[in-house]
Amino acid sequence: CSRGTSLCDRGTGLCNRGTSGCDIVTGGCNKETIFYNNVTIFFNRLISF
Repeated sequence: CSRGTSLCDRGTGLCNRGTSGCDIVTGGCNKETIFYNNVTIFFNRLISF
């Protein structure tokens, strides 16, 4: 995914290939957000248990 070109999956917050996060401003992909997304998913799973 290149930034600003690939749309994001609204359900997961990840880009279409799942390799980088979503840039909220441009609607494209942003590698800087993948860590945040992974941490969020991790905590959501902990809460669900």
